[in-house]
Amino acid sequence: LPFKAEYLKQAEATQQEIQREVKKRRTRPQAILGKGFGGGFANLNFSDQLGQLLVERTLYLLYAREDQKAWETFSRDVARYSI
Repeated sequence: LPFKAEYLKQAEATQQEIQREVKKRRTRPQAILGKGFGGGFANLNFSDQLGQLLVERTLYLLYAREDQKAWETFSRDVARYSI
């Protein structure tokens, strides 16, 4: 996989952003997605910046073919940082 090292580097950089965002947080949302305007999945919005970062890190890990780590850390952190 030619870009694996770059994807892993970006995943680590995103992890550092996640840690900074966690320190700034004052509340915990019920989920990483909140309702937007209208119905349906397309109208859901991220509840805060942290949710976006969790998905970003997950995508980098999936691109790097680190599937198990991607889903384990995503699942763990959604549970950790949401109500």
